[in-house]
Amino acid sequence: MNPFLFLFRELLGSIRARSALFFALTGLLLFLFLAVVGTFFLVPSPSLAEAGEEGSLPIEEIQVHLSPRLSSATVDRMYLDIRAREDVERVVFRFSQELDRVASGGVFVIDPASPDVASKLVVDMQSLNGVTEVVERRSQGEPIRSPLSTAARIGLLSSLVVTIALSLL
Repeated sequence: MNPFLFLFRELLGSIRARSALFFALTGLLLFLFLAVVGTFFLVPSPSLAEAGEEGSLPIEEIQVHLSPRLSSATVDRMYLDIRAREDVERVVFRFSQELDRVASGGVFVIDPASPDVASKLVVDMQSLNGVTEVVERRSQGEPIRSPLSTAARIGLLSSLVVTIALSLL
């Protein structure tokens, strides 16, 4: 006979049947709790678009970094010229230190009017005098849906709460 089974049988024989039932039920509920926690590790999280697809995502924002040697009048004139363009929805001037602590100069943050004109807008901004860098920020794309439905996720969470509560009784 296996020593574990012998000890387990002796342990169960020394306690009352009702206590043995609660002991076994608590062990079962703890096992169920750990199984439910384990299922959360098996469910993949939704991910964003793949790295190869990044170039196909639309441009959401354009950051035009300006030379720190530009005068404030030149920056004001550039701001007014960019704001007057029809392919620009919104333009905001920011100091470079707001975006990067070691940078100097200013940054125009431009929202294109539509994704179709954003590429041409980037080329036009690169050709301006006093522009040191143009950075395109692309949209993140739509996340891939989770393989579990909402009801399944709610069921897993509620079973997690129920099993831990019952095992503590």
